[in-house]
Formats: sequence, structure tokens, C-alpha cells
Amino acid sequence: MNRHFPRHLWVSLLFLSASWGQIVPDRYIVELSSAPAALRMRAQGRGTNRPEVERRGVEVRSEQARTRLAIEQEGGRILESADTVINAIFVAMPAADAARLARIPGVRHVHPVRQFKPLLDHAVVVHKIVDAWNQIGLDHAGLGIKIAMIDTGIDNTHPAFQDSSLPVPSGFPKTNNVSDQQYTNHKVIVARSYASLLATTDPDPSARDRQGHGTGTSMAAAGVQNAGPLATIRGVAPKAYLGNYKVFGSPGVNDTATEDAIIKAFDDAAKDGMDVINLSLGDALAAPLADDLEDAAIANAASLGAIVVAAAGNTGPDLHTIGSPASALGAITVGASLNDRRFAATATAGGTRYIATPGSGPTPAGALTARLKDITTLGDNGLACSPFAAGSLKGEIALILRGTCFFTDKIANIVAGGAVGALVYTDQARPDAIIMSVGTQTLPAMMVSYADGIRIKN
Repeated sequence: MNRHFPRHLWVSLLFLSASWGQIVPDRYIVELSSAPAALRMRAQGRGTNRPEVERRGVEVRSEQARTRLAIEQEGGRILESADTVINAIFVAMPAADAARLARIPGVRHVHPVRQFKPLLDHAVVVHKIVDAWNQIGLDHAGLGIKIAMIDTGIDNTHPAFQDSSLPVPSGFPKTNNVSDQQYTNHKVIVARSYASLLATTDPDPSARDRQGHGTGTSMAAAGVQNAGPLATIRGVAPKAYLGNYKVFGSPGVNDTATEDAIIKAFDDAAKDGMDVINLSLGDALAAPLADDLEDAAIANAASLGAIVVAAAGNTGPDLHTIGSPASALGAITVGASLNDRRFAATATAGGTRYIATPGSGPTPAGALTARLKDITTLGDNGLACSPFAAGSLKGEIALILRGTCFFTDKIANIVAGGAVGALVYTDQARPDAIIMSVGTQTLPAMMVSYADGIRIKN
């Protein structure tokens, strides 16, 4: 019987969130007692007048000058500040000396800087998005709305973000430096990077997306229609503008965002007049609301008319698994849901297709079809933990049971026998397939569940 390995199709969308207590050493957010610009406007009933927001921000920054001087006199190094949704100064200072910051007049609280990781779950039909498109028409879905994506950045060269019919709004594009204007276009109208506030000096401080997560979330939010390899796809609001507020850095260097970078991005998004602020990131556990700067920032941004959307995270479904900023009272917190379809790799045996998970190694350019060999017929116990005789698996795909030895060893042992592929099925104690780490092995390999493996074996 021949077994068929089609070219695999897969999308990775979930990232684990950082646990509470992961902080950046020697970094602090000094929250000041006086109100930020948003609260001052709310107290005076001034609504969301943008010029007034800027004037109030200038007022707050002027008041911060005395505190900034005091921080520097205590040995702190000023990194940045926020004035619109939070009144705070971001400081680098040795932990042994940081207690002195709290004694400075006008300081309300000194917060250690937490770290956050990206999050993403997706669902479309269950949100009745198609119904909304049908009611307003795709040409009006998101028209004129500005969405801030506080994430890893946005690849503005991606086909999903090309729409020359959108006029660039007055006052845009907005960037933190002139060189980042290259990362804007008619649709991506903001490109701000906060790499200077990340935990480690980043080799690429630009607004360019180096990780892909922000490009993915932006596509889901507002990507234009695009024919991909699997289907024709579009975002929820394809006529909306996007703002790139990059708070993550290069892979392996700054995989987490710092709290001060997120708050600064939030502050800028509010000042830029973004209608929606999206946070597909989080800390696994929330701080008490009285001490949670994200909660205050979200509430103050909402008072300026912004809608804040935060991912609930990937640590559920148990109680107390929603962290920060999803726990903020002013946020629309979005949990995961099942989609109506699943793209997956498959292994086909005798006309029956089984969901299969490819290993970490290279994948063939096309389908791999070969005779399947149950290695127990060769006197093996099914685990492939010892080398096979040369030619014993020539031109065949080996059916292997998970367990006892490493996947790299299993692959190396069947390669010795001349196998052209591996189909691993997991064991009864761990019934679900995983992505096998095959190291430097290049043999095509897939894993199926225990139940499917038994069906194929029998």
C-alpha cells in the first residue's frame, strides 16, 4: 500500500505570554501624581479635541521638567516619557539606588518594567463579519478608521497593505524619525519604533517588522483582498488605515516588549488620533488594578474616544488566566474561538487522509509517495532506536512509534536503512501529534496522532 505525503500547508498563530515577575533589570516607570492630558480634558469636559490634547500634553511635559532634573540628580538616566494617557517618566537606574526615586516630590509610584510577549488567536465566521460586510459593503468596511497596531511592526510591502485609492489623511504619515517614512504608504500611515526602550540593544531599531506577528495581526484587522496559496483572504476592515507602533525587536534579541515601550506607543497612538488601538500581546497575570499602568492608560485613551481591543491570551480556559492588558476595565477583551476550517498537512493511506504534523526539518518541493514499511516487520520493536541494515528500508517510508530515543536518532537510524521518509505516530500516553525536532536531519518526516497511527498500522 502506498502512503502519500502532500506538500504541507501550515500557519502558526499562537504565542505564549510571559509570566508575571519577568521584569527588565534596572528599569523603572516613574508614575507622577499629577494627571495626564487625557484626564485633564475629561475633568474639564473638553471631549476629544485633538489640538487641545496636544496643548495639554505640552503642559504635562513642562511640569515633568523639575522631576526629570531630580531623577538625574539621584543618578537616574531618562529614557523617555509619556504625557497623554499616563503621566510617567521612563528611567534606567541601578536597582540598589532605585528606592530613592520614590522619595522625589511629585512621584506617585515607581513600577518595575515588565516584559510582554505577542498573542494571536483568530476566528471569522463566528463573529458574523461576513454579515457586516454584506450590510455595509466591502468598499465601506473600515473606511476612514485608523487602527493602531502595537505589535512587532508591519511589513508595508506586503500585498495585503497596498491600496493607492486611500488618500493619506492630513498630518500623516507619522514617524519617530525621517528614515522610517519608507515603512509607510497610503494604507500604513504611521511607522513608529520603540526599539530604544527594549531590554537589549537591537541591531535593527527601525519600524520594519522582523518577526511577522504584527504583519499577521494587521492582515487580520485590515488587510486588503489578496489571493494567497490557500485561498483568497482579506482582513475584517479592508478600507481602514493602519498605524505601525513597533514595540518588539529582532528575533532572538528582543522577543519580548517592555512595559515602558508599550505605554509610550499607547501614548503616541492616543495623540495621533487613532480610532482603534489593538494589543495582541500580554503578561500572563495582571497586576492589581490600582498599580496596573495599562489599565489606567486604556481608560484614559477611551476617554479620548479610542476603542481599545486586547487579546485574552493563550493560557486559558481556566479561571484567572486572563492577564494584562486584557484585564483592563476599559478594554474589549477578545478570547480565542474555533474557526470554521483548518489548514493542515496530511498523510494519505489507502485513500484516507489523516491530519499530520511536519517535523522541523526541510520539506520536499512536492508530494512524497512511497511504500510504507512497518518497522516491526523487520524485527524492531517499532521505536527505531537502533540503526537498520543497509537497504532494509530502501525507497520506503518507515512507520515509527514515538518514544524512548530522540527523533533525530530515529531519523538517522532509518536513513541508514535507505528510507526516503518517516511517518511517526505518537504513543497512548501522549495521544496528540507534535512538531518533531529533527535537528540537522533532512529526511521528510511527519507525525500523526496515536489513534490515527494505530488505524494506519492495522
